Amino acid sequence: MSESASRRSRTRKNQNPQREKLTVYVSPDVAARIRGRAEQEGVSLSEIAEQLLNRAVLERAESDWWAYAGARVSQVVREEVRGMSDRIAMLIASGAIEAGVSRSLLVASLAQTNGEVTAQKWLSDARQGTVNRLKKPSEGVRELLGVTDGDETQPR
Repeated sequence: MSESASRRSRTRKNQNPQREKLTVYVSPDVAARIRGRAEQEGVSLSEIAEQLLNRAVLERAESDWWAYAGARVSQVVREEVRGMSDRIAMLIASGAIEAGVSRSLLVASLAQTNGEVTAQKWLSDARQGTVNRLKKPSEGVRELLGVTDGDETQPR
């Protein structure tokens, strides 16, 4: 662009009221790439710069939106999981209380009819049997845990 054409473009009024003039400074490498792209596509430097800036602004806005959406989704999930974990903790505590009450009543009943020593032995045997069964999970639990037949007590 000649010096006089450059001066005319700076002093010329904006012909399109829907556009605003914006002066930017870029590195020589970026300027050369923009000029090359404009020449390659057969459009003016102003058009190619507008296209590139529009695309960059839209991509940035989309990226910002996804960042906001991701943060909001994470927050909602955390709140929901917290609520579920509170409910699960309450259910576990209720189950433990009920199991404790049942155990106490069973031991008292067994001790009354069979003696304290026999009741405690049966309780110990029942507990050990339950522990052993839990160490060897059912096929569905084995599959869920990824346990192989040769190693039934260690999840992968």
